[in-house]
Amino acid sequence: MKQKRLALCLKVCTVIIALAAGLILLVILPNQAAWCLEVCPEYQWLTIPTYILVCGSYLPCLGALVAFYRICMEIGRDNSFCRENVRRLLFIAGCAVTGILLCVTQAILMAAAQALSSLISDDELNEEYIIPKAFDPRVGKAVAEAVAEAARRTGVARI
Repeated sequence: MKQKRLALCLKVCTVIIALAAGLILLVILPNQAAWCLEVCPEYQWLTIPTYILVCGSYLPCLGALVAFYRICMEIGRDNSFCRENVRRLLFIAGCAVTGILLCVTQAILMAAAQALSSLISDDELNEEYIIPKAFDPRVGKAVAEAVAEAARRTGVARI
């Protein structure tokens, strides 16, 4: 009886977490994006790519929650140590790694973007020149240093 109660509690917690994440993804983030666009309309071009990136980050989490819910179902059936649960745990681990890699990629991309934007002085900045040319000799060194530092900071690189 205790095992079935544990399984039920775990399933309820899993559903609550999934609903909270869905609420954030489908209601709160779009409202925050709309507010940001009112304040800074020049960033409108970033809305769809950012939302796609956020949704892509949510999918591994949702997959892990579904796998965990199925593990809870097996616990309720007194079948905790089955091969299917081992496969599901491996899937959850893969989803965690995917989520971590997506976050690391975001940090590294932001570091590269900031490095590029720091190369343009306020005097040089105009509608035609917002990022340096690809063959600008400063670009390679600045982006490489920023990406390396971000990789070290996030734990991707350990040197």
